[in-house]
Amino acid sequence: MEIKKIKSRIWVNDYTISFEYDTKRRNHKTQERIVTTIDEESAKRDFWLWVQVNNEDKPYRAMANVNILDIAKGEGRYISL
Repeated sequence: MEIKKIKSRIWVNDYTISFEYDTKRRNHKTQERIVTTIDEESAKRDFWLWVQVNNEDKPYRAMANVNILDIAKGEGRYISL
């Protein structure tokens, strides 16, 4: 028997996260990243996970003392699942 999938849609937003950090060479940097997710809390969680994975994968480019400066909500849209 073949199981057929019911298509669905979910509303997501783009969140621009501005943050600052110190490099391994003790330089201070400020950057922005865009996270696409369902809400601001998920955007924060995904950002911190990205920082952790980035530091593990590239210890020679590790970010220390990461601090979120601002989270700006951008446009929203539906995506199909």
